[in-house]
Amino acid sequence: MHHMVRSAITRGKIAACALSGRSLAQITGLAGETKASVEVLHPYGWFANLPPGADVVLLQVMGTRDHLVALGGDALGQNVASAPGEFGAKHSLGALVHLTNDGKITLQDASGAKVVLNNNGQIVVTGNLLVSGDITDNYQTQSETIAGARTIYNEHTHQVPNVQAGSSTPTTTIPTPQEV
Repeated sequence: MHHMVRSAITRGKIAACALSGRSLAQITGLAGETKASVEVLHPYGWFANLPPGADVVLLQVMGTRDHLVALGGDALGQNVASAPGEFGAKHSLGALVHLTNDGKITLQDASGAKVVLNNNGQIVVTGNLLVSGDITDNYQTQSETIAGARTIYNEHTHQVPNVQAGSSTPTTTIPTPQEV
């Protein structure tokens, strides 16, 4: 029995992989044999087009080498220091998603720019924030956007106190330079 289980499970390395509904890979086994069209299974919701050289566990379905499935896709350098129970995904270039035990979520690109949802109502952005739409702060209590506030600033004037101007009230000119 032990020999049957042992021969049903082995390791392999990805030689090539393609996504077409499912991940299908060409895999080189420990003995140097190559198998084509091996289905690579990932945890629910996860996807990966595994790079050549990634390690996988090969399972023989119904004990036959004609029907293999692969699990995993581990590659050196893709693990992130994590506490027990934490998990995430990391690309070989450094982009990552990390979910931590304290409820934080970190999204980071390969340049190191990151967004951290701190699980306390705060979102911390490291890097430049470029927004193509309007920004509204305190949206529950006011509807003014930052673009609208800029327009108001660019058009506003002030009355000049303690100046005798006859029948008119002198005001300042609009601010210079203008906010854009």
